[in-house]
Amino acid sequence: MDDIRCLSFRFDPAEDRLVFVCRSKQVVRPLLITRRLVFLLLGRLCELAAQQNTLARQADPGWRDDVLSMTHARSVAKVDEAQQDAVAKAADEPPLPLMEAVLLTRIDLQPDARRCSLVFFAGGDAPLCRVRFTQTQLHWFVSRLHKYCRKAEWGNPVPEPTWLQDEPPAPAASGPTSVLH
Repeated sequence: MDDIRCLSFRFDPAEDRLVFVCRSKQVVRPLLITRRLVFLLLGRLCELAAQQNTLARQADPGWRDDVLSMTHARSVAKVDEAQQDAVAKAADEPPLPLMEAVLLTRIDLQPDARRCSLVFFAGGDAPLCRVRFTQTQLHWFVSRLHKYCRKAEWGNPVPEPTWLQDEPPAPAASGPTSVLH
């Protein structure tokens, strides 16, 4: 199983699927993900982000969404800022072999107190690869997943808790690819 070092997103209109382009130390592996699986994953990750937020759990019920919204915005901005240097460094790395795109059939979520792992499967019991997120990176991933669902114009019901609804507009079709290193 490969550990993902860099993850980018794109929408493939011909397939009507999101594509996670996963870069490990050895290969680049495009993973196709269906609308159904994206919605299940997004809903569960939103729940997890809320559960892992200590401040939100301690806040009055009327303030929880505000605390989550502020944490989310701060986390996304922090990861976006950190990515500027990482993208430049990635451009200097030698090209890796590109594997054939595979359709994901299952994603296992493995949370713990400070991190969260997603393990990707494409039919069968052997995992293809895994990505690990800090709580801050998890917010970034949720944000990008949500934006690309909207970009794909998959309509409702896109799982979106109140704290996720006030995000800026989705990236333009010709805009830069979202990348996490």
